[in-house]
Amino acid sequence: MRAAVAGLGCLLLLLASACMPPAPRAAEPPPAIAQTPLPTPGPAASPAAVVLAIPSPVAQPAPAHGSSPGGTVPLSLAVQVGRSGADLRIALDVLLQEQVYLTSAALGAASAARLDELIAASSSLDQNAASVGQLIGAVKGQPTGQQALNDWRALSADLVSYVQGQGGPARADLAARRASLAGALALGDFSADAANSLLQSRLDAQLSLADSVVAHDPTRAVQLTRAAAAGSDDLVRPLAAAIAATQPDQVPPPTDGADVDLRASFARLMQERVYLLGAAEDAGGDRRSAEQQAATSAADANASDLGALIASVYGSEAGSAYRQRLQAENAAFVSAASGGNRAQAAADVERLRGELDELVAGVNALLPHGLLAQEERAVDQPLLVAADAYLAHDWSTAYAQVHDAARQSQKEADSLGESSIDRYPSRFLATPTPSAPPS
Repeated sequence: MRAAVAGLGCLLLLLASACMPPAPRAAEPPPAIAQTPLPTPGPAASPAAVVLAIPSPVAQPAPAHGSSPGGTVPLSLAVQVGRSGADLRIALDVLLQEQVYLTSAALGAASAARLDELIAASSSLDQNAASVGQLIGAVKGQPTGQQALNDWRALSADLVSYVQGQGGPARADLAARRASLAGALALGDFSADAANSLLQSRLDAQLSLADSVVAHDPTRAVQLTRAAAAGSDDLVRPLAAAIAATQPDQVPPPTDGADVDLRASFARLMQERVYLLGAAEDAGGDRRSAEQQAATSAADANASDLGALIASVYGSEAGSAYRQRLQAENAAFVSAASGGNRAQAAADVERLRGELDELVAGVNALLPHGLLAQEERAVDQPLLVAADAYLAHDWSTAYAQVHDAARQSQKEADSLGESSIDRYPSRFLATPTPSAPPS
C-alpha cells in the first residue's frame, strides 16, 4: 500500500512539474541600431565622421563578391545616376539644389530655436551628404568619397552655427572645408582652383541667405534660396563634364545641349516646387504667416516658370493653363496644412491633377492619357501627408514625406522632358551634318 501511495505521489509530482509554465528567459538587450550622427552646431568643431560604404573607383576591379569595406554592395555610377552624361548632370543638379533648400530650412529652424525641426532637417541633410559622397566615391574611390561626404556635411553645419551667432569660427571652418571639398571634386580638366572658385560663389550666396534669415526677412530669404539653388548648375556643368569625360563607359557624354538643358530645367523646377510647397506647408502649420506668404508666392513664381517652360514647347495657351492649375494646386496644399478643409483640398488636388494630365496629353500625342496623373499622384499624396504632419508638428514625418515627393517628382519631370524632345526632335537634338559625296 505504501509503495502504491509513494508511486502515486511521484506521478502527481511529475504531472505538476509538466504543467508548470517554463521559467522566463533572461531578457536580452535590444540590438544596437547604427545611426548616422546629425550635424552638431558648433563653430570650430567638425561634425562627427560618418563612415559609408562607398564604391571603389570604376577603373579598378570590383572587390570579391562585390563587397565593400562597409560590408554592403557598392553602387556603380551608372546605377546611381543613370546611363548617360545627361542623367549624370540632372542627378547632380537635383542633389545640389536639394542641399540649398534643406539648408535654408535648417537655418530657419536654428534661428528660431525650433529644435525638433532642426533635427529633422539635419537628418535630411545627412542623407543628401551621403548621396554626394557615394557619387564622388564611385568616381574617385572610397577615401575621396568619404572626404566629400564629411566636407559637404560640414558646410551645412557651419552655416547653422553662423545663424546661431558663431560667425567667426563658422567662416573659418567654411574656408577650410571649401578648399578640401574642391580637391575632392577636382577631376580631369576641372581643376581644384576652378572648383574652389565656384564653391566660394555658392557659399557666398548661402551666407547672404543666412543673413536674411537672421534679419527675419522671409521674402528676401526665399528669393535668395531660389537664386542659390538655381546657381547650383554653375558648379554642376563643369563637374558633370569632367566625370563623363573620365567615365565614358558609365555615363557617356554629352552633358550639355538643348535636349539636356530642357530635361534639366524640368527636373530642377519640379523638385523646387516640392520644396517650396514644403516650406509653405511648414509655415502654415506653425502659423508663421509672413513665412507662409513668402513661400507660397515663391511656389506660384515657380509655377509661372514651369508654365513658361511648357509654353516654350507647346505654346503660350498651354503654358498659361498649366501655370493656373499648378497655382490652384499650391493653394490647396497650403490650405490643408493651415487647418483648412482637408477633404476639399484633397478633392481639388485630384481634380487639378486630372486636368493637368489631359492638358499635356492633349498637346503631345506621345504622352498616353493618365501617365502624368499617375506620376503626379505619387508627388501629391506625400505632400498631403506632409501637410498633416506639419500641422501636427511631426517634423520627422513631414520632412520624410517631402523628400519622397521630391524624389517622385523626377519621374514626372523625365516624362515631360523626354516626350517633348521626342515630339520635336529637330528643335532639341543636334542633327549631324551630312558628309560631302566623294568626288
